[in-house]
Amino acid sequence: MIELYRRIWVVTGRQQIILIILSLLVAALAAVPLQFQKGIINGLSESMQMQQMLTSPLVTNEKQTQRVFINAIQQ
Repeated sequence: MIELYRRIWVVTGRQQIILIILSLLVAALAAVPLQFQKGIINGLSESMQMQQMLTSPLVTNEKQTQRVFINAIQQ
């Protein structure tokens, strides 16, 4: 069995190393946009007041705003 693995490595070792390197590069590139998006969201949420967050487009009137605010406080 060891001979089989050795033969596979001899024949395809170079391609396997290239695939490993490409996989690591793709994983690194995929993480960059997530960190960028996280920074944007964190920056926005830190600069917004609680009232601004509660009166987002999802909240349509004052009574609903009060209800959301009370629920947020109770939790």
